Amino acid sequence: PQFSDDLDATTTSYSILALALWRSKQIDIGEKAAVEALAHIKTMPDKRGLYTLLGYGALAELMIEIWATHPNTSKRADFKKYAEEALAMFKESTSILVTGKAWYWRCVGMTYWLNGDRQKAEQWWQKALSIALASEMRYEETIIRVLIAQHITKNPVERRSTLQKAADTFKQLGAKYDEIRVRELL
Repeated sequence: PQFSDDLDATTTSYSILALALWRSKQIDIGEKAAVEALAHIKTMPDKRGLYTLLGYGALAELMIEIWATHPNTSKRADFKKYAEEALAMFKESTSILVTGKAWYWRCVGMTYWLNGDRQKAEQWWQKALSIALASEMRYEETIIRVLIAQHITKNPVERRSTLQKAADTFKQLGAKYDEIRVRELL
């Protein structure tokens, strides 16, 4: 897609298309679209703005997801590098917008988790959770609680309870992909 008159629409459309392809298990085309989205977004002159935030956030989250889950483990190193690039751009896009900070900090926590630093991951997720709670962002709060339950919480009863509440919240919010993903963890 190309929307020469609207950089925000271009940024977001590239990222969302790549995310949709990857999550619908179209691995090869999703991977290609993600790399193309990154190449395109690197050319954007200004990475700050409410609508641009969506594109950068979706791309950073996607690159982290591919890094964590790519079925071809030899490609994960490439996507780790791409994730770091996308995360740097995402950070810039959140520099003036509080609304993106919880999402950005959640992504930072995930990179620490993937690098094996459980303590730093938890610190970033707690930081993200604090701002999500203060800003009353239920969706973001729930995503963060899922990560903490999935990766940090040791008590299985507490973990299950948190995941069940999260599934219920996602259902209330109409976030079907997230609801299904969390129910698979139960």
